[in-house]
Amino acid sequence: MGADGSNRTNISDSPYNDIDPSWSPDGNQITFASDRAGWDIYVMNADGSNQTNITNSSADHEYNPSWSPKGDEIVFISDEDKDGSGWISTISPDGSNRREVISGMGEAQDPEWSPDGSKIVFTKQPHNSFSEIWVVDADGTSSHPLWSFSDGNSYNPHWGH
Repeated sequence: MGADGSNRTNISDSPYNDIDPSWSPDGNQITFASDRAGWDIYVMNADGSNQTNITNSSADHEYNPSWSPKGDEIVFISDEDKDGSGWISTISPDGSNRREVISGMGEAQDPEWSPDGSKIVFTKQPHNSFSEIWVVDADGTSSHPLWSFSDGNSYNPHWGH
């Protein structure tokens, strides 16, 4: 759609729930989560063509995809038990090279790459506690909190550019 809201076009053209869109750095593709076959991660061309399920994981509930700055990986949340205890995982846009970055973090949400691709910021909500903003190195090491409130929640972290 245009910046003024005109010329809106439904490019996913799906009767299912398509959520959490994220543009590739070059603007040629979009990744999103959909419940077409259980909650999975999809990639499509910017015009809506070539919609491909890249996780194909009917056992997991996957959502919150975000492109790496180089466009070679997508970070997302995978919740196998569908209990709110999400793992942060990455996958190549063609569906190869899936790997777990970090698990056992309570409810993880909203992962986003740092501008240089070396870190991932995310929301962590330990069970029975308020949510916090955490950061982890892209290889899964050195996770630590960045921000928390003692009496409230923090959500949707984003990096400055």
